[in-house]
Amino acid sequence: MTDKYLMDGHKLWWHLDRVNDWLGGARIAPLHIDVGLSKGCNIRCGYCFGAMQGNLFERGTGIYFPREPLLRYVQDAGASGVRSMAFIGEAEPLVNPHAYEAIVCGKKAGVDMALGTNGILLVTDKRGEAALEHLSWLRFNISAASAGAYQKIHGSREFLTALEKIRFCVAEKNRKSLAVTIGMQMVLTPETADQIIPLAHLGRELGVDYLVIKQ
Repeated sequence: MTDKYLMDGHKLWWHLDRVNDWLGGARIAPLHIDVGLSKGCNIRCGYCFGAMQGNLFERGTGIYFPREPLLRYVQDAGASGVRSMAFIGEAEPLVNPHAYEAIVCGKKAGVDMALGTNGILLVTDKRGEAALEHLSWLRFNISAASAGAYQKIHGSREFLTALEKIRFCVAEKNRKSLAVTIGMQMVLTPETADQIIPLAHLGRELGVDYLVIKQ
């Protein structure tokens, strides 16, 4: 089986110019930046590593990267030579209402934009549609294939909402022939192991491009 999306490899072969500049002692910009947009989350996953890095869950939903500095940041990233940026971080990016605008702004600045989210807060209006049109990849964090398991693992009753948002994104991609790669990510723990096969079936039903299992 080939690793189509290079989940376990690297992509430096696509950036040998930057590698050679670095080897030659030049001052270079990062190829990629992971960005945390907020300090809060609307769910509470039992395995969340962000809890050790400042994720305040619902108490932190009002703490996020302000609009003007955020837009300036992604524009400066493009101007300085950053080639890709992922809004993931230690909390839920879509707690930040400016995430959608920043995705569009970053792409227009020449940066490949990506988003990792639980999906529940994803809006399906013009902002969500525009973000999909400007994303290189979108990854939904989901480790459960049923409402009961979702509540136990993710601490939320919004399982059906999460599925609804995934379906929306897949439908938009197919309807508009968008280039965005849409995937699902599962975190493997003893508590989630029995969800692997059901989640694989669910991913196929939803029409996503892949399911990746992380530990």
